[in-house]
Amino acid sequence: MALNFRQGEEFDPCSCISFIKSKMGRFEPLGYPNIMIPNAEIPWPGYAVLTDEGPYGHIALILHIEGSNLLISEANYQPCKVSTRSLDISDPRIRGFWY
Repeated sequence: MALNFRQGEEFDPCSCISFIKSKMGRFEPLGYPNIMIPNAEIPWPGYAVLTDEGPYGHIALILHIEGSNLLISEANYQPCKVSTRSLDISDPRIRGFWY
């Protein structure tokens, strides 16, 4: 399972929330990731993963799932940069999934 980005989308690379809102087409205020309530029981490409990383939590976009590995894309995990990384679904930093 995989998800591809569309070109030309705008977001603030210094904000994981701005990135997620742009990638998921959301416009409502979301608050900090550490107070967002997970609303999905399983991960799926195009959903977000909520983690307890950083003082306000973190949110990233699930691009691909292979076995127990999530390939995620995120903004501001590295300060003011967009990056990708793998995260194991059993990682204790994962709070849940959101769509």
